[in-house]
Amino acid sequence: MEVNRGSLQCIRVCRRAPEVSHLLFTDDSILFARADERDAQAIRRVLECYSQASGQQINLSKSEVVMSSNLQQSRKEELAALLEVKLVEAHDKYLGMPTGVGRPKTRALEFLKERVWKILKGWKQQLLSFAGREILLKAVVQAIPTYIMSLFRLPLGLCHDIQRMMARFWWGGKEEERKIAWVAWAS
Repeated sequence: MEVNRGSLQCIRVCRRAPEVSHLLFTDDSILFARADERDAQAIRRVLECYSQASGQQINLSKSEVVMSSNLQQSRKEELAALLEVKLVEAHDKYLGMPTGVGRPKTRALEFLKERVWKILKGWKQQLLSFAGREILLKAVVQAIPTYIMSLFRLPLGLCHDIQRMMARFWWGGKEEERKIAWVAWAS
């Protein structure tokens, strides 16, 4: 509605990309606009219209705004105050995906390795048969990066690290001691 009126400016992520004003997923929303009063007021109108139509209240204390690093800090604070939301430097994740992935991706996707490690550490490999370990590795650990891989190509080093953790779990033993590797690692 506000976009059609011209009071809310859409953005493009690159030259030939379609214009985007919002992304919605169940109860999560991201709104895109220019960092000016007109667009901020248009966002307020959109949120008020949504509240009236749905009967739901927007929780502004849980809402955040990120603005371009090219904007002066005082200007960012003015616009955040107009929107009545918290100003943050960046969002870490949206729907479990990192929002600020640049080059190198390894740092942004490091959480995958941590998540795999946390799961493997919680399992007691001494109490599981090889069949049990295989099921847990295939059904749980290998499923962890699947969602992220729908958008990003995982760095090879990260894949190797996850594979190493899985191999350590597979062969069992304690973390400090070396295990027998029955298959030679490819160089």
